[in-house]
Amino acid sequence: MEPSNMTDTKTNSKKPEELKKEQAELAFKYLLELRDHENQLMWTRSNILLLLQGGLLTFIAYNFKTPLGNNWPVLASLCVFGLFIAFLLWRITAGGSFWVDFWQSKLKSIEEIVFGNVVDLFRNHPAKSKKENPALYKDFKKMGYKSTRRTLRILSAMTILLWAALLIYIICSPHKVLNKDDLQEPIENTLQQDQLKPEVF
Repeated sequence: MEPSNMTDTKTNSKKPEELKKEQAELAFKYLLELRDHENQLMWTRSNILLLLQGGLLTFIAYNFKTPLGNNWPVLASLCVFGLFIAFLLWRITAGGSFWVDFWQSKLKSIEEIVFGNVVDLFRNHPAKSKKENPALYKDFKKMGYKSTRRTLRILSAMTILLWAALLIYIICSPHKVLNKDDLQEPIENTLQQDQLKPEVF
């Protein structure tokens, strides 16, 4: 008998439950890799955008009272760019979180087939227990559970508010952005007033 026929014979001799478990184990492995890959992509992209925003904010703060600060349209344009990056960060965190939840829901559906009642990691995951099992979610909260992905989404929303507030401030209060000419004018006026004062003997 040929090796291929022997393999087919072994496969056919297996019970449907065994075949189902093998397929579930293989699917679980690939789904877990997809979940981890999606989670890694989300954090990598988020870190890059956060670093970019931090550098841009530092540049604006450093040049706020330099000659560049007098050109408020340039600062406003940089703020618009920062606002756009913040919006991208929010989209990436929301989209990445969706796909992580999506793959975890698939893992949850076959977890019992693979592990039986020994492991219930995805079936009783804290992120899903809030809606499906509020009592269990409270227990997780008491144990110190905090959602890092939810925290990242909150941070991304806060960066949008930060850039919007800075943009409004620069547009509505351009005279408050000082430069060398603004500082030089009061000094010249003071010198002129001193020269006009009569001498006292």
